[in-house]
Amino acid sequence: SPPKAIAKEEKKEFRLPQANTNMHRVYAYLIKQRFIAPEVITHFAKQHTLYEDKEHHNAVFVGLKEDGEPKQAHKRSTNSVGGTFHITCGGSDTRYSFAHFGENERLYVFEAPIDMLIFLTLYPKDWQKHSYIAMNGVYENAVLTALKNHINLSEVILCVDNDEGGIEAVDRLRDILNENGYSNVKRLAPPYKDWNEVLKAKNGVYALPAVPNKHKEEYHCQAENLQYLKCRPDKLTSQIYAAFKNEQYKYLAEYALALYH
Repeated sequence: SPPKAIAKEEKKEFRLPQANTNMHRVYAYLIKQRFIAPEVITHFAKQHTLYEDKEHHNAVFVGLKEDGEPKQAHKRSTNSVGGTFHITCGGSDTRYSFAHFGENERLYVFEAPIDMLIFLTLYPKDWQKHSYIAMNGVYENAVLTALKNHINLSEVILCVDNDEGGIEAVDRLRDILNENGYSNVKRLAPPYKDWNEVLKAKNGVYALPAVPNKHKEEYHCQAENLQYLKCRPDKLTSQIYAAFKNEQYKYLAEYALALYH
């Protein structure tokens, strides 16, 4: 019998959500709820990379290709009541994301578009000279694409949240960037849980403190006393296999100590 035809998964066509005739709801939400500077919002509104959608009045953040063609969109609710809603639109090419590209060598990397707008509000001096990009989570493909397509960029500054997830993401992103030939990677941690909390504190609103990564702190406490173990926690498994293979049994007790304490 002939082989069964494998159904090809159809790629969803990317379309920007229909724009509202004004941005009143988006401006109100970003300024009143998030304390973002109006001039920062206006800059991206003029670039058509930030607008209000007609159907639900979400804030829409657009990722452009080098030629200015919209390739990605990320929607975020502007409701101040109920759960927050944010989603990347179907058919988006995640190699592109909400960003600003300046002429110097520095690229600031954020988890979400609003984090980026908040950072620009906190540090407005000459901000347009630098480059900034939002990952919409902690995905690295938009960052790698930006670095590849903008040859002036050589320094990456990871501005992800100062909580367990953000701290884990720093190691993962640094490894990925190093593997792709980008060795100048720095970490800029907000003094509170995230950049939004920093801006809240500046505006006299209670701000959530940073959340330490307990597993990592415990590992570093143990690692200081270890003679043979010179690797990160997530590299331990391969190190243990290597120790068995090379009959370095004296190392195993120390690996066990690091794993189970």
